[in-house]
Amino acid sequence: MDVGMRLRWSVGGRLLAVVAILGLSVGCDDDDDDPGRDGGDGGEVLVDSGRVDGDGSVGALTEAQVAGVVNAMNEAEIAFARSVQDRLADDDIAALAADTISGHTASATEHAEVIETLGITPAESPLSTSIERQAASMAEDLASFTGAELDQAYLDGQIILDAELLDDIQAIVIPSTSNTRYRTYLFELRDLLFSNLQAGRELDEPATGGTVVAP
Repeated sequence: MDVGMRLRWSVGGRLLAVVAILGLSVGCDDDDDDPGRDGGDGGEVLVDSGRVDGDGSVGALTEAQVAGVVNAMNEAEIAFARSVQDRLADDDIAALAADTISGHTASATEHAEVIETLGITPAESPLSTSIERQAASMAEDLASFTGAELDQAYLDGQIILDAELLDDIQAIVIPSTSNTRYRTYLFELRDLLFSNLQAGRELDEPATGGTVVAP
């Protein structure tokens, strides 16, 4: 199975998972009384942070690891789009790549300001490492593609990347901090990822159809 086909087979299941998580998370912007969280506006949350459990799931993150994951997310989005930006043939798909780069560059700048204000130093975790490796692998897979084949393979890959990062930020990253300022930024990043995903799905709609439920 070639890369484009593997990407397309992966899109449907990942999007269904993201839609399910977002649908179950209505009202998640409100701080709740999660007993696993610190009650204050700062500090690290939970223990055994950033672990990969026996079933492959990721445990709760410290705020330092949250910062590392967020850096990896923004960098992954930028790097994947940049890897093909100058080779895309379709103007609309090239515009999606450019918007992804500019949006996540601005998000990365804001994130740096937020964590500096909060005194958080980013730390690596299995999740941040996994995100970095995935983006690099996806870019490598598209290295030999050209023309319309590259356009579609990049679009498929961008949709998958956005969907997976939405899944991660909603299920793991946001619940790992109770800091109000940091959560505000994380919700903004979540909305940016959703906007990217929706834009990609609209371009891909003739091939796949459907829309994504807003968080």
